[in-house]
Amino acid sequence: MRIKRWRCLLAIGVVLGVTLGLSSGAAQAAKHKGMKIPAESKATFMIMPELPQDNIGGNHLGYFNLRMKTGQERSVRVQIYNPTSETLNIYRQIKDATTRENASVDYYGNMLPNRKLLTDPGSQYVSVDKKIVLPAGATKWITIKVRTKHPFRGVKATAVNLSSMQANQKSAVKNIYRYAIGVVLTGEKIGKIH
Repeated sequence: MRIKRWRCLLAIGVVLGVTLGLSSGAAQAAKHKGMKIPAESKATFMIMPELPQDNIGGNHLGYFNLRMKTGQERSVRVQIYNPTSETLNIYRQIKDATTRENASVDYYGNMLPNRKLLTDPGSQYVSVDKKIVLPAGATKWITIKVRTKHPFRGVKATAVNLSSMQANQKSAVKNIYRYAIGVVLTGEKIGKIH
């Protein structure tokens, strides 16, 4: 019984070794030939939020979590990069977060918030350019402006959605890439109700 197990493990090891050797050899050959992955096969654009030092939860998060006072104005930035060889048009939407039936948060605006429950949405405090033109290989900073108009209690969860179509699509299927950058606004504390 043990001999059969060892033979089986040895056979698997040989197959894996040959497979890994062939794939690494192909990768080395491609590297020496100077072959490059075409930029058009990459995502249309990439983003990196620049989180402020006072970001609630730390500056390692992937979203903005800002404490806001009445009448306060803040600006935060996101760096966007175009790895393709085509100029991209990037469009933005500002959406209020909602909760799906499975209790996960929707930052893409697939569900409309109940305006009876959300009478003072956070999206009205957030603004950013509607369209960004990003040349091939370029990097650009976009500024998200936040301004509170009146005092609010609790937390308002919104998102800036950035989207663009993939460049040089030859197929019938048109891919659209979309990032949701969370912008959570924290106002005055809600008092405890006993």
